[in-house]
Amino acid sequence: GIKSIPTYFAAYSIKLEKVYIPESVTEIGYGAFQVCNSLKNIKLPNNLETIQGYAFDGCDLDSIVFPASLTFIGYSSCSGWHNVKKIYSLSPTPPYCDGHAFDNCNDATIYVPQGASNLYSNAQDWSYFTKFVETSQLPESGIKETKHASKSDAKVYWSNGALYIEDVPEADFAKTYSIYSIDGKMVDSGKVNASQLVISVSQGVYIVILGESVYK
Repeated sequence: GIKSIPTYFAAYSIKLEKVYIPESVTEIGYGAFQVCNSLKNIKLPNNLETIQGYAFDGCDLDSIVFPASLTFIGYSSCSGWHNVKKIYSLSPTPPYCDGHAFDNCNDATIYVPQGASNLYSNAQDWSYFTKFVETSQLPESGIKETKHASKSDAKVYWSNGALYIEDVPEADFAKTYSIYSIDGKMVDSGKVNASQLVISVSQGVYIVILGESVYK
C-alpha cells in the first residue's frame, strides 16, 4: 500500500540492477535512485503521477515506459542516461518537466500516442530530443494487478527448481498459459494439455496467467 518512494531511498546503490515498483506508488521521491549507475531495468507503476528531482539521475537505463498517469518530471530527474535508446510516454499530453529533466542523455527515440508528436517536440525539456514516433502499439508500463484464485482454480507453486501448475480442470485444457518474471519479461508460454504442468525456473516472484485466472 506504499504511496511514495522516499527521498534518497536507494541513492548511490551502485550494484542495483533492477527495480520493480508496486502499483500503489504515485510518487517517486527526490533522488530516490540517484546515481544507481548499474540500474538498467525499471518498471514504473501504472498509477505513477510524480517523479521528483534527481530521482533517476545517473542511471544506466536503455529504455523506460512513462505511464499515462504521469504529469510531472522533476529537475534533472532523468539526466545522464547515456545509453538510453527508447523512451515511451503513454500520455497524449507531455508530462510537465521542471527543467533540465533529460540533460546529458543520448538522443533517444521518443514513442508517443497518435497525434501527440508535435506537442512533445515543442514541450519544455522534451524538445531536447529530435526523434519522435507516433504509434498505437505502446507497451504497458507495469504488471497488471493480480487477482486471487478461487478454490476451484488450479494450484500454482514453486518447488525444487520448478514451477508447478496442478489440478487444472479439464475445462481449462487447450487454454493458454503465460509466465512472467516480476519485471515483466515472459519466461514461458504454451497451451495446457494435462492436469499438471512443470516448468523449470529459478526461485523468485512470478506472474502466472492461466486462461482468465492470474496467480502470483
